[in-house]
Amino acid sequence: MSKVCSFFGHRFVLEKEEVKEQLKSLAQRLIKEEDVDVFYLGEQGDFEILSAEVLNELKPTYPFIQRIEVICFAEQLQRNGKIKSDGFEYLDELDRCKRKARIIKRNQWVIDNSDILVFYVNTPYGGAYQSYLYAKKKKKDIVNLTQLEEM
Repeated sequence: MSKVCSFFGHRFVLEKEEVKEQLKSLAQRLIKEEDVDVFYLGEQGDFEILSAEVLNELKPTYPFIQRIEVICFAEQLQRNGKIKSDGFEYLDELDRCKRKARIIKRNQWVIDNSDILVFYVNTPYGGAYQSYLYAKKKKKDIVNLTQLEEM
């Protein structure tokens, strides 16, 4: 049975190459051992971009994986994004929400529709941290690639 994995992280990642190597190793394990074949992606920050780069590098080896960009702004449909994907999931019900609320609602939808969540969250604030708390509340399978210093 196939599984869905999604990525959430802070806007800035300082140690990009180290994190990219961690992501590559983890993604390969998830594909081979956990039957993950769908990856939901965003393009809000460094961590999500790194995640997409890793999946792009793995796609030739694992051509069956699907990279789906989940977007919450109609204008994202009209342009070429920062990432390559195999498709889009546009949540048009978010059109009724204020701009900032769209990202929060999108993140909640992604978490609700994912089996495994990979985080890069090391501070107890911000949107990625709020998504981390939501995933914990939903009792999701979580991997955090960094040490979270909780207050």
